[in-house]
Amino acid sequence: MNTQATSSKAVIVFVHGFGSSKDCWDHLLEKLRDDKNITSRFDFDCFGYPTPRFNVNPLQRIPRLKEVSKRLKEYLDSEKFWNREITLVGHSQGGLVIHAYIENMLTKGYGRQLEWIRQIITFATPHYGSTTLFFLRRFVYWLFDNPQERSLRVLDPDTAEIVGAVAQRAAETSEANELNWPIAVHCFGGLRDNVVLDSSAKGPFRNYKPLEGNHFTILKPEDREDDRYREFTEALLDPVGHPHVFEVEHYKTTIAVSPVPMQKFKIKLGEDNYREVETDNTCELTRTVRFARNNQCQSRFRIRYLAFGGSCFVPRVSHKNEAGQLASEYEQSAGTKVDFLFTPEPKRPDEEYALSLTIYNGFGEGRRDVHFHLGPISVGGMAYYRKLIYELDLSKYIELGYAVTSAPVLYWHPKDPGNCSGCKDLRTPLRRVQPVAENVQGLWRWELANVREGVVDLVWDVARERVT
Repeated sequence: MNTQATSSKAVIVFVHGFGSSKDCWDHLLEKLRDDKNITSRFDFDCFGYPTPRFNVNPLQRIPRLKEVSKRLKEYLDSEKFWNREITLVGHSQGGLVIHAYIENMLTKGYGRQLEWIRQIITFATPHYGSTTLFFLRRFVYWLFDNPQERSLRVLDPDTAEIVGAVAQRAAETSEANELNWPIAVHCFGGLRDNVVLDSSAKGPFRNYKPLEGNHFTILKPEDREDDRYREFTEALLDPVGHPHVFEVEHYKTTIAVSPVPMQKFKIKLGEDNYREVETDNTCELTRTVRFARNNQCQSRFRIRYLAFGGSCFVPRVSHKNEAGQLASEYEQSAGTKVDFLFTPEPKRPDEEYALSLTIYNGFGEGRRDVHFHLGPISVGGMAYYRKLIYELDLSKYIELGYAVTSAPVLYWHPKDPGNCSGCKDLRTPLRRVQPVAENVQGLWRWELANVREGVVDLVWDVARERVT
């Protein structure tokens, strides 16, 4: 799968169940296409595959579950899905087809190619099999063998292996590599479903919601106020999240740089610790994080700042800092490094966590840039940033007659190498982000959406006199 960044809308791929077809989604799709909240963010696509109940042609055979999943891989690898975030939605056996696709990718070491899968949503999927008409089915399908029907039986070993692998190596994993990739799984079951019982529809997954309806009417909400529709669309618009991936609603960085007459500042860094810094500039830098309502990750999130080139800062934090002894006493006392670690409060979408810095001599001549890492090393765990905001305020320079000789440019690299030595090739035209607000009273603003990791590089320059 292509891995370059894109601004294309996300896509929902629907996968039907046993003995069914793509038509099973028509009723639900009709409602979705009339919902601007959904169509503004998603396109729709349906994956079909052969699933006859009986095979009466001796020259043909019914494909097994894993064979169908390989066809799904080929389908998702097609050009129309390149660079697009994907939500996979499966009904009944369709959920098992999706799980088999994920298991196959991880088993073959293609875990990193799953980075575009936002989440999996299943409706009435028999994770532990279906007991309905069990003995009759065994007799009928003894006469007319159907490998897909076998995968729906209770304790089928192949299905158990597939579902177990997805639970351990996707839904609950704390790793992101070739053999494991974190993907949230959200399951729905029918309160009146006698085909797939509640415990089987939930399976080994932590995110489960029973809905009104039987095995088939669960896909047929009466209107947009129907819980069957409302719960599904809420899962699309506000994903339930992963226990080892921070769901970040927004992460905002504001940088306000001001010129000052060249002077020495005596900075208090501790009770009896002072440092003198000579500078012609100061900066107020704040990084603010707000987590999504459904954030499940309870690891410690980290906001870090490092000072270079003789600069120094005084930090302030909004909440208790859990860094403890993890921060170097020397670096703290020197005002050159700070780690703000905290555990997000669950179900507190309005809570904001902030690291604020007053920086001295941070952005002098030849050093007017900032460099931020967003990857796992920088935050203490994996994260999904729904919105990244960067603001640069140079209004104080403009008020004092300075010229912006090099307009601010923000570059974003989609991969975080983990250290600055791997960040040499970030400033290329292909990675330049267009500002959403440019030089409005000396303020520039950039926004990025749906980012998992990366490196941000912001550069600019000013001169003492206006250029004529």
